[in-house]
Parts: sequence; structure tokens; C-alpha cells
Amino acid sequence: MKYKLYQPQAINELGNRKNQEDTVFPAFGSATPDSRLFLVCDGMGGYARGEVASATVSKAVSDYINGRHDFDTPLDDQVFAAALGSAYDALDQADHEEENKMGTTLTMICLHQGGCLAAHIGDSRIYHLRPSTGEILYRSRDHSLVQQLYEMGEIGYWEMKTSPKKNIVMRAMQPHQETRAKAELVHITDIRPGDYFYMCTDGMLEKMEDDELMSIIGDKDVDDEQKCQRLKEATAGNADNHSAYLIHIARVENEESDALQPNDEPQARAANKALNDPDRFNKPADKEPDVEMISQGPTAQPQETVRPAAVRKQAVPKKSGSKKLLVPFIILLVAVLTGFTIFNLLGSKKEVPDKMVEPQNTEESDRIEFKKSDTKEESGTTTPFPSRQATPKKSVTTRDEQSERTDREYNELLQNEKRRQQKRIEQEKAEKAKKEKEEAEEAQRKAKEAAEKAAQATQQAAEKAKAAAEKDAASKTTLHVGDNGNVKVDKPATQGQSESPAKSAKPTGKPLKGSTKE
Repeated sequence: MKYKLYQPQAINELGNRKNQEDTVFPAFGSATPDSRLFLVCDGMGGYARGEVASATVSKAVSDYINGRHDFDTPLDDQVFAAALGSAYDALDQADHEEENKMGTTLTMICLHQGGCLAAHIGDSRIYHLRPSTGEILYRSRDHSLVQQLYEMGEIGYWEMKTSPKKNIVMRAMQPHQETRAKAELVHITDIRPGDYFYMCTDGMLEKMEDDELMSIIGDKDVDDEQKCQRLKEATAGNADNHSAYLIHIARVENEESDALQPNDEPQARAANKALNDPDRFNKPADKEPDVEMISQGPTAQPQETVRPAAVRKQAVPKKSGSKKLLVPFIILLVAVLTGFTIFNLLGSKKEVPDKMVEPQNTEESDRIEFKKSDTKEESGTTTPFPSRQATPKKSVTTRDEQSERTDREYNELLQNEKRRQQKRIEQEKAEKAKKEKEEAEEAQRKAKEAAEKAAQATQQAAEKAKAAAEKDAASKTTLHVGDNGNVKVDKPATQGQSESPAKSAKPTGKPLKGSTKE
């Protein structure tokens, strides 16, 4: 597979930060249509020397692959693994004081003879877009806490954008890691003219959704440079550093060997829950606050208790002729009031924290709130006696409990992740030991087979040598010349035959030396 690219476009914006922690390769403004390797790294926000980490990883990976790989041949996964290992080694060397405070994400696109290798670590993202059909063929899966909570069903699609935990990454490249984070690899061979590869840091996605991204890149009326400018304008107010590379495929020449190359893109797309979630097309409207703040100044008016519409109908004068509907109306009214009462009771039970299960605790907490309100009234404040419906403290307490619950879930998730990593390490050690044992047994078996074959070959050679010697002995004859000039031929007796007198034969042709003619 051979490619021809349009001029790649890079974005490397500072945002509202004082320093630039993102790194792109090729460096900003140095990419050409002949470039085949692209990297975007996001130095970890909040960590010291994030720009050092991103620059170190970008340089190490690019130097290793460019120095050891010919892009006219397929890129082997082992070559990338070695490049990633060299980047980790470079990170260890860059962290002289072993503070382990810097880190970076990694995204890589490598176009080679066997297709495209997409690799990423962290929450920086890779897209494969096909504007001709309006499809997102591939979107990398973020290695973040909110992504895990979303996949576990704890939060919804749009809650990932607003969660206070959205900046916590679960996988990143850091120095002196006991277990080095592995990259997620996807092999892509379905590449067509007009396709785009878009790789970016999370700063580019602060206020941009997939449909807006496709709208900008899929616009046929503007060129790639203008599309890049529109992406910059759409992210101009972003707080974080934001960097990206836009790679446009101009032409593709397929070869027979392309069918032998792996293609993981369909499986990766099917496994991406966020990419297949229909809720991503239905952005919810901004919600109103659960508790309405009421002015408590001297001009505050008494609040009217909220009632269902059916209750308000009692105050409406009845017209003549409506007596026939009185009984059904009363039944309906009773049903509505009953439902409303049950709803309030259920709602009040939901507001009770998980630990406060017993009814005595709930009543006691209510009495404490009422006593606080009575104290305020006695001190001369004009705050009205709070009803059970309008007490905001329960909502606040519920939010605090939810926040503590989220923290607990986060800590449990981290502990589970550590346990999974430890279990994976133990499994890898066990598998390695098992593999070494199997290899040793296999070597012993092969050595035994080789010894048996050698012994068998030696025995066969001895038998053949013996048979050849016997054959030679059987084929030998002895010539005797008598005094009369006759030649006497003696042949050894063969197996199963007795010796017989030798027959005489007259010499033919040239006489033997010492013989006489008759």
C-alpha cells in the first residue's frame, strides 16, 4: 500500500496556560507530504515538567522508528514496542532526581507499506474520518476515570463532560513505573482517498463534539489550511493547551500483499461504547437548580405551597349542569391527592443518606433541623418555619453524601486497578515460568529425538557398511594360470551352496603374462 498525502496541518496552541506542555512531531511547520510518522503528546497537567516529558517521549519514539524502519515495508508491532521501551528509558534518564512527578500521554499515527498503525496512551484521541460518507470509522477509547465509570454504567455519556473527575487519567507514561503502561494498538487497512486522520489532545475537545468536528473537516468548500484555521477559532477560548495534527489522504495504491495485513478497525469501532451511544447526538439542555433560593428579607412574601393542578380546580366556580360530574371529580381528586402524598413520602425516603436506614434516625435528623429553625425564630430573624418540602439541608446533605460516595468509588476503582495490575504481573510471571518450563521440556524432547535419530543413523550406517563388505567379498574372484597355460577361475561359495570344483576356461583376447599359446 502506497500513499500520497496533502500537506499535513498542525495545531499547537497555548490556550490560557502560561507554558506549553504539548509536543507535536513533526515539529510545527516542518511536516511535508512525504511525512509518514506523526505524534501528539500532552504533558500531564498539574505535574512538574510536563513539557519535558512530552518532548522526551516524542523525540525518543520518532528517533527510534525513523532510524530503524523503512516505511516501504510493514511496521511490526515489536518495532513499536521497542520504540516505546526506549521512550520509557529516556523518561527515566530525564527524571534525574527520581521525583516521578512528570508524565505525558501519547498518540501516534504511522503510515507504512502494510497500512496504518494507530497507538495511544491516555486521554489524547485519534480519529479516522471519511467525509464522503459522513462516518467516523475509528475513535480511540480514552484511558480516563470518567470513561471507566461510563463503561461501568455509573454515569451517562454527557456526564463525562461535566464530571469533576474528568481530568483524571488512568494510563499515562511516567518515569520509574513499576509496571509500564502499555499502548492500545489498532491496525487499519481500509484507507481511501479523501479520508482524514485527526489526532489531538483533550484540550481540543473541551467544547467540541464529534458532529461539529465532522462538520468542519467534511466541508468541501474550504481547503485543509482553512479547516485547520476553523478548528483554531472553535477552540480559541479553551483553558488548556490544545494541539492536533490533521492528515489528509490524497491517493492510495493498493497491492496484493495488503490482504495479508491485519485490520482491527471494525472490531475497535464495535467495542467503543461511546462511539455507538445514541445519546451523544442528543445533548441535554442545561438543568435548573434542584432547590430554588428564596429571598428572606423584610419584603419577602409568604410562599404558597405548591399543589397539583387538580387541587387548584376546587377554587374554580362550578357552572350549572356540572353536578353530574361531581362524583367522578371527587374520586379523581382523592386519587390525585393520594398519589401526591405517596410521591412525597417516597421522595423523602430517597433523600435519606444510605447509612441512615432506620426511621428513628430520620425523625431525629428532622427534629434537629426543626430545632435549628426554632432557634432562628427566637433570635428575631424573619425566616419562616421551614416545611419538610422546602428544607434545602437534605439536598445539601445528599450532595455531600454523593460526593463522598464518588470519592469512595474512585478510591475503590484505584485499588481494584492496582489489584488487577498486580494480578496481571503475577499471571505474566506464571505464564513466563510455564513457557520457560515448556521450552525446556521441548528442548529436552528434541535433544532426545536427535540422539535417537543419530543412534539410528549410526546403526543403519553400520548395517549398510556390513552389507557392502559382504557384497564385495561375494563378488571377488581368483584367477590361477596352470602350467599348460589354462586359466583357472575360483569363486567363493555363496550362502546355501557347497563349494564345487572350479571350471577351466581358455584364455581369450591377449594372453596373460607367462602363458603360452597352444
